[in-house]
Amino acid sequence: MVSRPVENCTECGFDATRWNNQDTTKTVRHLADFANHAVAGADSALLNTRPDNTTWSVAEYIDHMREVTFGIHLAMQVAIQEPGADLGEPPDQTFGAQKSVNIDDALEGLASEAAQAFDFLRKLDDQAWEASVTLEGYTTSIHWFARHIVHDAFHHLHDIATIRHRLGDTVELHGELHQVNASDGGVPKTAVADGTIDLTGLTTDTQAARQHHGRPWQALCLFSAEVIAELQAEGHPIEAGSAGENLTLSGIDWGRLRSGLVLRIGDVAAQLTLPAEPCAKNNRWFSGTTSERIDHERHPGSARWYASVLQPGSVQPGDAVSLTSH
Repeated sequence: MVSRPVENCTECGFDATRWNNQDTTKTVRHLADFANHAVAGADSALLNTRPDNTTWSVAEYIDHMREVTFGIHLAMQVAIQEPGADLGEPPDQTFGAQKSVNIDDALEGLASEAAQAFDFLRKLDDQAWEASVTLEGYTTSIHWFARHIVHDAFHHLHDIATIRHRLGDTVELHGELHQVNASDGGVPKTAVADGTIDLTGLTTDTQAARQHHGRPWQALCLFSAEVIAELQAEGHPIEAGSAGENLTLSGIDWGRLRSGLVLRIGDVAAQLTLPAEPCAKNNRWFSGTTSERIDHERHPGSARWYASVLQPGSVQPGDAVSLTSH
């Protein structure tokens, strides 16, 4: 029996060889977060509109993500319980009449399915990851299935951004690179003259706490010079690089960021993924409070953002920056 080929997608940039089991598991936990931040700011009517008669609506894509997560979780359970079982062909995905999808229900359903898949994966030992079934004539392991859940999510971040753009819900943000920051682990990161960015991020930078950072969708950490100035005006002793961002950008309306937007700086292209959660190691930059001041849920428009690298290149302060939905 032939093993299912490793996924390497030229359209969305997903490369399964860059994902270890731990990173895959922890990313599955965030599937609904990616979807929520990809639809941010859009109303239900837009999310349920098809851009043409051959493309799903955004809401249908999110419901599809829920279905894929459910189906793969089921297949992985079978791989453990009945190794080698033949699952035949996957359900028919033929494009048909538009489904009426309640976006809130779809997001809640995705969150539930992702939580169950995460709970399943986090309990596996290394040997269990190799358990497999037969699907479409291929030997398909849990190793492959779990990465496909992640691929499906990131691919649809790209689709959702494209659909919103095609429906006229376009983002065009322009600014410049204010500062490039690096460290040999931890914070603060300090300014460097320039930087080379590869698929793993800024090559001169190191993450000290690998269990929380460094996944492919966290390759770059971004922050706003204007948000930092606002924090300084509030009395917080924070500077560019203090909170651990690799790239400090200026001139960008930070409150308009959403998952799926494409960042371009010179030759570099990256895709926004999620706001970064505040870290206790950054508490020192906040007077009389904690780093929750840059928590997206509590203070929208004030959080750092993560991005995955689509196209490597070199950057330096003063480079033009654009963030677009296409």
